Amino acid sequence: MNAAWEAVSRVVDEPAWYWVYDKLAFWPSTYAHAWPGFREPAPSRTWDLSPGNLDRASAEFRLGPYAVEEHQVGTIALAAFREVCGPDDWMWALHWQHQSYRVRPHLMSGSARWPVPVFPRADYHLFLASDFSFGTLGHPWERTLCVFGEKLVPAFERLGEGVLTNVLRQDGKPSETTGASSRAGGSATRTPEQPSETTGASPRAGGSATRTPEQPSETTGASPRAGGSATRTPEQPSELAR
Repeated sequence: MNAAWEAVSRVVDEPAWYWVYDKLAFWPSTYAHAWPGFREPAPSRTWDLSPGNLDRASAEFRLGPYAVEEHQVGTIALAAFREVCGPDDWMWALHWQHQSYRVRPHLMSGSARWPVPVFPRADYHLFLASDFSFGTLGHPWERTLCVFGEKLVPAFERLGEGVLTNVLRQDGKPSETTGASSRAGGSATRTPEQPSETTGASPRAGGSATRTPEQPSETTGASPRAGGSATRTPEQPSELAR
């Protein structure tokens, strides 16, 4: 591992994950009606990484191509992180249910492999400032990248011009250019607390029709991130994040 990436234990990264569950109301799900699965902060921009011409609830959407390449997003992100971080600053790099890191953007190499990429291919990838004032939220199933924070959003907008072209949401609300159609991600504005249109059951309430493999067991109360070994659930507020 190069000097830019410091692997951390589950004890060390616990404050970061508590913040994600508590402040962002993180609710992982593969179902379109539960997206985006984050309470997206303001200011923020959420870019669509897909071509945008498929129904997001369809199987074809999951198997379809991306509109941008992973290396393009990585190049934009590294330049933006370096712009908003000081020479000695570090960020959280969180990979859901996998190894977490502290990463120092000014020590990173654009050509080196990232243990956790910003591009959310096949899993949730989150990069957060050490004080949580800015960051990126990568959603693998919605195929989106949310960038938040007063410093980071304008950096991504400028550096990503011509590459990140389809803004799906602004400050957590549908972009005026996409509207609220299902193809443009209208269903993605439903928050985890909102009931499913087809079942009327809230994922937080444990509606059987909306529970996914990621959701905690009613009998164990296990955290979806911890895979059943911990007692933290998305509903539990963090004492550390308050």
